[in-house]
Amino acid sequence: MDDPEAIKLMTRWIEEQQRLVEASDPKDAKPSILLNLQRARLYLAAGCKEEARKDFEDALYQAQLEKQNELWEAIMQEMRQIS
Repeated sequence: MDDPEAIKLMTRWIEEQQRLVEASDPKDAKPSILLNLQRARLYLAAGCKEEARKDFEDALYQAQLEKQNELWEAIMQEMRQIS
């Protein structure tokens, strides 16, 4: 992504979302997993495939660790569709 304004907006959104996740219940990993998914989709839409792949993989790993099996399966399915 080469547009400085778009990068600025995306960075601001990510920071705001991270603050919301940090303010959520630390025992609930789902907000963090969902943030990684949202960020992956955002990066993908912006054409930043490597960043998107990393966030999809992070979300997948978190879902596996937290035994969020349905969410893990949904992430896998989404990753398969974009591959």
